[in-house]
Amino acid sequence: MTEEEKDLTTSFGIPVADNQSDGAMRFDDNGGASVNYEPNSFGGPTEMPEYKEPAFEVSGVADRIPFKRDDDFFQAGELYRIMNADQKARLVSNIVGSMKPVKPEIQLRQIAHFYKADPNYGTGVARGLGIDIREVAIG
Repeated sequence: MTEEEKDLTTSFGIPVADNQSDGAMRFDDNGGASVNYEPNSFGGPTEMPEYKEPAFEVSGVADRIPFKRDDDFFQAGELYRIMNADQKARLVSNIVGSMKPVKPEIQLRQIAHFYKADPNYGTGVARGLGIDIREVAIG
C-alpha cells in the first residue's frame, strides 16, 4: 500500500473522512444550517448531522406579558419599575461603577437611554456619575 492509499487520520490516529473539506457552514433556501465537518477536540474533522432550528413559539405566562410595542425602551423601563428599591439601587450602583472609566460623551449618550426607559433610572445613573441630568440630550 502506498502512502497515498492509506486512510487519513489525525495525529492521534482518529480516521478523517477527507482533508479537502473547508468545514464551512451551509445554508439551504429555507434558512436551515448544516455543517459538513467541524473540528473535534483532537483537531480532526467530525461529521455533523444536518441541523435545523425549530420555530420559536411564545406561550404560557410569557405570551400574556404586553411587551408588543415598537418602543425600544418600554421593556427595559417596565423591568426597572417592577424592581424593589434595593434592586434598583444595586442596578444603578453596578452601572455607575462600570461607567466611571468611560468617556463623558458615551456616559451622556447611555444616560439618555436609561432616562428614556424610565426618568428615575436615568436620573439615578446621572447622579451616581456626578452628571447633572440637564446636561443629557434626551430627545
